Formats: sequence, structure tokens, C-alpha cells
Amino acid sequence: MSLWFPLMKDREEMIHDPHNQTFDWIFRDPAETGKPWDDIGKFLQTASSGTYWISGKAGSGKSTLMKYISNNATTRRLLLRWAGQNELVMVSFYFYHGGSELQKSEVGVLRSLLYQILATRPGLIQLAFPERFRALCIAGGQRETFEPSPTELRRAFNAVVQKCSDVNFFLAVDGLDEYNGADADMSLLVSMVRDLTQHSKVKGLLSSRPWAVFQQSFAGCPQLRLHDFTRPDIARFVSAKVGQHSRVQTMTAKDSQGVDNLMTEIVDASCGVFLWVYLVVLSVLEGLTNYDMVEEIRYPSTTLHKRQDFSCSWKRAPSRTSG
Repeated sequence: MSLWFPLMKDREEMIHDPHNQTFDWIFRDPAETGKPWDDIGKFLQTASSGTYWISGKAGSGKSTLMKYISNNATTRRLLLRWAGQNELVMVSFYFYHGGSELQKSEVGVLRSLLYQILATRPGLIQLAFPERFRALCIAGGQRETFEPSPTELRRAFNAVVQKCSDVNFFLAVDGLDEYNGADADMSLLVSMVRDLTQHSKVKGLLSSRPWAVFQQSFAGCPQLRLHDFTRPDIARFVSAKVGQHSRVQTMTAKDSQGVDNLMTEIVDASCGVFLWVYLVVLSVLEGLTNYDMVEEIRYPSTTLHKRQDFSCSWKRAPSRTSG
């Protein structure tokens, strides 16, 4: 039996770490920042189970934030308060529509999460796959090759979380909108994950675009609309990349207002979409290196926004109503 598959961690490894200080605000009390999102720190450490949903436009940085939260020491510290005397097992999966079938399917996410859990706690293998385990014992330990079905995987997952009383599980699943299925299948996938997180020893952190199918499924869950809150992070990124270019000081001395306007226009036009900003900043830096004037640099960046040429950089265009 093998749950592992090639490229299982490929998508996660493709995600860049956030720019310095980006997303530092995520663990702060929303009341102190004046930003209306549900307190994720409170969600992670309180006794209740359930789901936290992060939504955002394509390119707004959801995957980067999910990786930041999943790998952050603060997350583990808060979850340990929730787990109490129990062992804490943290697992993650990043859907990838541009990848293999297992990187964008229900079977893939279940195999990956189960593999991570059972690799941490090998003693749970017998609990997860009792029939396979007995067959292996009867066969004298000879390995059996098989492809587990979705039903068998769901049954195994439920057995682990329901019968393992000394472990608390944290599931981080990114990019639900990149699941390769119709709306009905996607609703079933979300229902399956939400059912798992209803168990008292399971918490789930999920992310997706703000499509109607997810808005309906996660209504009433604590959540955060990422594209509404990324402006300060985007402004810092633009300032660090553009403002510190060797030519900017010289240009500022001649046309400080023009340089300020350029950076402000980039931030304003971004609508919270980090990927768009990244592409525009690359264009601006190229212009600075080529000794273009401010107006020459401004033209392609503003044209890119108006024509929305950046949409071609996403391999999958939205196909569902945003709601």
C-alpha cells in the first residue's frame, strides 16, 4: 500500500515566502488594527473545532498566506493551547490545477493528508486500514500494491480522527477552487472537509477564491477576505522594490511628485492582487534599468491595468460565479 505520490509537496515548494513584514498583522487582534476580519489567533487556540476560511481574488496572495500561517511558530504555539495534553499533528495540502491529477483531486488531498498523519504516527496505520493491515500480516509482510478508492480513504480518515483520542489534528488545505471537478463535486469535497472539522479534535484552515459555491458552504464560519486587507503590504512591497532602485533617488530629485504618483498608482490599481503588482513592478524595474523617464514607465503599467493583460498569467480563469 502506498499513499505517497510524486510531486505531493511540489505546489507548496513553488510558493515564495512573503516579502518582509507582509502578513505580520494576521495574528494581531482585529480590534486593535481596525480591520474587520475574524480573529484567527482566537480560532486556533480556543477549545472549539471547526473551519476558518480565507478567501481572495486570484493572485491576492492566498497561497502565500496559507504557507505563512502553516509554517509559523505562532500557529503551532496557539494550537498547542487548544490541544492541551494531546499530541498535535499539523498537515497541509495545496491544490494545483496546473499539476497532475493527484494534485487537484479528492483522492490526492486525502492520500497526502493521510500520508503525513501516518508518517507521524505509524501506529495509526492499523486503525486507518484494518483490512489492508490484516491482509499484510497474513501475507507475511509482503508489500501489496493498490490504489485506494475515495471511499476507502474517507473511511480511513474518519477512523483516525474519531478513534484516536490522544491526538489533535490541524488541516490546512489551500486552493479549493483549483480542485478538478464540477460545482456539485466541489460542494461534496467541501462538505467532506467540513464534516471532518466538526470533530472535537480537528481544526481546518481552508482557502479559495470567493466563488458562490464556497460562500454558501462557509457561511457562518470565521473568515477573512484577503484582497480587502493587502493594501499596506502591497505598498511596502512597491516601496521596497521600486523606491530603493538606484535610479529612483536621482529621478526623485528631478520629479519627486512623478515618482510618488507612479508608486501610488500601482498600489491603487492593484485591487489587492499581489500577482498583478509583482508583474507591474517587474515592468517598472526594467524601465528604470533602461533609463526610461517616469511617463514612459507609467504608460505600460497603466495600460496593463486597463487591458488586464495579467489575466493570462493564471492557468485557470474563473469559471464559477463569484457571488
